[in-house]
Amino acid sequence: MNMTRRQALKSIALGSGLVISSSSIIGMLNTAYAQSNNVREWQYLSSEQAHMLEQISHVIIPSSKDVPGAEAVATIPFLDMLFAKLLDEDEQQKFKKGMQVFDAYCEKNLNSNFVSLSNKQQTEIVYSMYNLPAKLQEQMLWLINGQNKEAKKDDQYYLYSFLFNLRSIVLEAYVNSQLVGEKVLAYDQVPGNYEDMQMTASTRAWSLS
Repeated sequence: MNMTRRQALKSIALGSGLVISSSSIIGMLNTAYAQSNNVREWQYLSSEQAHMLEQISHVIIPSSKDVPGAEAVATIPFLDMLFAKLLDEDEQQKFKKGMQVFDAYCEKNLNSNFVSLSNKQQTEIVYSMYNLPAKLQEQMLWLINGQNKEAKKDDQYYLYSFLFNLRSIVLEAYVNSQLVGEKVLAYDQVPGNYEDMQMTASTRAWSLS
């Protein structure tokens, strides 16, 4: 099963994640993207963890002939910077615990860690975890957002905290990036006067960056 761009963006919108100010997003995104051609020194992630997240992000927002994917706008370097600079130790540990649970799930069900799976297998397992039935999705959101301390000992708590926060961060980074603002969204470098405009099904959303 292939995840189309429309399906990916629809599923991303269903998640819940961390609340990050726009100024923080844009500042760190610009820094992460500017450093994308340099040898990366990861601050929060190991290089192996970063590689796994980059592969997951490629499934969440894949590239196409005309549209860049998540990797093109340095979404994972941005995530690395975000966790290193803005998030506390509890959030850092929770996210990495979720990564471990996710990889263990792949080992148990597919006899391989995530990065060693085929592209088809990676797409299918990520899609299956995000494309939950509505009732189950509601239960997972309640689990990760609730105040039940016992729930926080459950592997599902760590797994879906990781998955939903990763998806939220990747989407935030993607839609706020300059590259997507100029190449995917409608963009006017020097906006002029407001004018009436005709909207059609093919009209692109406007970039705010």
